[in-house]
Amino acid sequence: MAKELELQEVASVFYGFQFRGKFNPDPNGNYFVVQMKDIEDEKIDYAQLQKVYLKKIQPKYLLKKDDILLINRGKNNRAVLVEKEIENLIPAGNFFLIRQKKDSPVVPSFLYHFFNLSDIKDRISNNRLGNTLSMLRKQELTKVKIPIISEKKQKKLSQLFEVCALEKKLMKKLQIERELFIHTKLQNTINREASF
Repeated sequence: MAKELELQEVASVFYGFQFRGKFNPDPNGNYFVVQMKDIEDEKIDYAQLQKVYLKKIQPKYLLKKDDILLINRGKNNRAVLVEKEIENLIPAGNFFLIRQKKDSPVVPSFLYHFFNLSDIKDRISNNRLGNTLSMLRKQELTKVKIPIISEKKQKKLSQLFEVCALEKKLMKKLQIERELFIHTKLQNTINREASF
């Protein structure tokens, strides 16, 4: 069995940036904000990020490539990996920001996929607070045990997860195209029959 370390031993965990009052987008703002609506298929849609104007924030909130965001509210606690270095990019308060420690034996992409495993999601969701809009507890999250395997194996598993995710995306696209083809064929047949 693989050695295990608690998340707090391999990474720092912060709450995302808490806005005072309502989030007010500003196209001339100085910070990009990752919100839950910007997440699709466990990826950040960088094209739809909104800006906000903020005077000054603590540097810990500035996202870096390979940081992990974990949705901390609701029932689907998905994780996303920050894949790009974008200046002045911050997470909204409905995320935990997980940042690898310098001497961490865990590869960021492996940790990202680890948190998207259904049994891990189930395990951490058992420690939520609240009924209507449940929220993960930071102190429980930091105690999640991470398996420590060789860096080479972590990278291979991450590649396998990426291949599976791509296959899932392609199958979804194929299903949509197949349905569109069948609907078009059916509609054309009905239109031809109705014209007689």
